[in-house]
Amino acid sequence: MAATAIAVVSLAVGVEESRKAGSARDEAAKQQQIAQGKQEAKEKAQLSESRRQQLRKERVRRAKILQRAQNIGAGQSSGAAGATGSTQFGSNIGFQTGQGFASQGISTNLQKAQTAGAESQTAQANAGLAMNVFSSAGGFGTIFTAGKKLFT
Repeated sequence: MAATAIAVVSLAVGVEESRKAGSARDEAAKQQQIAQGKQEAKEKAQLSESRRQQLRKERVRRAKILQRAQNIGAGQSSGAAGATGSTQFGSNIGFQTGQGFASQGISTNLQKAQTAGAESQTAQANAGLAMNVFSSAGGFGTIFTAGKKLFT
């Protein structure tokens, strides 16, 4: 009768640990997906910043050309003022702050994914151990034999 109880309990533990392992795997995949989304957003922001920098360089180049034209008497002062009137300071600070937050969020999600993956492995190992105990206790044969004795 003790072998039957051990078999039943170990079977239940094995099933529950297998379920936990599946849930933890799902959580790890979810956190990995979130981190990937944040990484893609960060890359898009970097691309956007790169474009802004290229535009800024182009404006500076045009301003230099206009200044040279002005120096030789061929430029218009309003054109030169309009070409050089933009500043990038606020945009650069905002971009750097956003990049810091994105990196922090990505790290957090990757850590959660790693934790969930470790939980999955632990639960899977527990399930394997429980199933070994189940088999050692006689497995389904023990359970069914005990059930036959109860009903006969």
